[in-house]
Amino acid sequence: MNKKIILALTSIAMLVLLAACGNADANTASGTEDSGKVTLTMWYWGDESPEIEAKVNEQFDNVELKVEKLPSGEDFKTRLQTTLAGGGEGPDIVAMDSWISEFLPHHDMFVDLYDYGAEELEDTYLEWKLEMATAKTDDGDKLIALPIDIGPIALYYRADLFEQAGLPSEPEDVAKEIQNWDDYIAASKKVYEATGAKMYTIDEIYRNVIGQSDKLYFDENDNFIADQEHVKNAFDTAVRAYQEGLTFVSESGSEKRAAMNTGDVGSLIHAMWFKGDVVNSAPDHAGNWRIAFPPGGGGNQGGSFMGILNSSEHPEEAYEVLKWYLNPENQLDNLVNHGLFPSTPEVYDAPEMQVEEEFFGGQVVNEVFAQSAEDVKIAYRSPNDSLVESSILEQFQLIVNENKDPEKAWNDAIDRAKSQLSK
Repeated sequence: MNKKIILALTSIAMLVLLAACGNADANTASGTEDSGKVTLTMWYWGDESPEIEAKVNEQFDNVELKVEKLPSGEDFKTRLQTTLAGGGEGPDIVAMDSWISEFLPHHDMFVDLYDYGAEELEDTYLEWKLEMATAKTDDGDKLIALPIDIGPIALYYRADLFEQAGLPSEPEDVAKEIQNWDDYIAASKKVYEATGAKMYTIDEIYRNVIGQSDKLYFDENDNFIADQEHVKNAFDTAVRAYQEGLTFVSESGSEKRAAMNTGDVGSLIHAMWFKGDVVNSAPDHAGNWRIAFPPGGGGNQGGSFMGILNSSEHPEEAYEVLKWYLNPENQLDNLVNHGLFPSTPEVYDAPEMQVEEEFFGGQVVNEVFAQSAEDVKIAYRSPNDSLVESSILEQFQLIVNENKDPEKAWNDAIDRAKSQLSK
């Protein structure tokens, strides 16, 4: 191809590009200045994405929100990490799950919501939940997100199987009988001997015990403390339940769910969001399941947040959207319509939460979850928590599948975690 043709094609391409830019500018002006609205984008993973978009756009005359639904879990986190690391174009507003602690070291890439008046909201949300989204810096605390929902834990159990084992079956009586993990293991032994039904899995027991502690794997100065007694106690408690033959052994999610219906699992401790799994997995035993306050105290698994990226050109409008959408009234609406448990305790006495659930024998189960939520201890969360926990959970699988000595498994877990942290 000769130079004249190349120059001609280049000129045409430039004209097309300039025209496109001109049209884009015209469209942008039409979409903002002419209409008086600013466009905000949001990344979210839930099925309620279209509803969020519609509710916000109806509420705000000056905002046009566009919500992009992305795959949930690790895929979502990886895309956010990649976008931030590469300096790519992200949304104005982004949802984050309980892995938010991994983003606290990068707080400068998020809007500090305290700069926009979030102090006035501190009494609105559970203190421990806000703490999860707070970065501790030399310049003071920086809040990178507001809470969407939480995952308070409770003891799910089969009342009929507890009765057969000679145990109390009403939730308040069960909570009095089973106050700590020794009580729970002893009760589970009675259930197993009388009915053959077991507790849930070894790793779930560990997650719940450690989740009830006011310390996790690092102290507030990021010193490693995972080799201390509070973690070892959680490890040993889970191992003891397994060694006594009381845990259900399976890595298959489908087998775990099926076991709730067959009677192979008579109790488990899990989050509020797991309630749907129990209801859908155990239809043959509707009316027999109950929910009690968990042994060892309240705890939490999961729950999500919304934050604003520092690259947003409209942080003030984005903050107003967050403040409104995540207010107590909308969180209560999300419980009713989407099963998201509120992080705003002022609604815990609302009539909408006092619903008797037929599957659970007419029990008002939200009362138990609310009690658990308000009992959660504040613990420092490090960006490296998941690395340490993964090292421990890997060893449980070796104990179960390869009969590995638990003490060696514990030592290997700690050694592996330290090794990975030193890289």
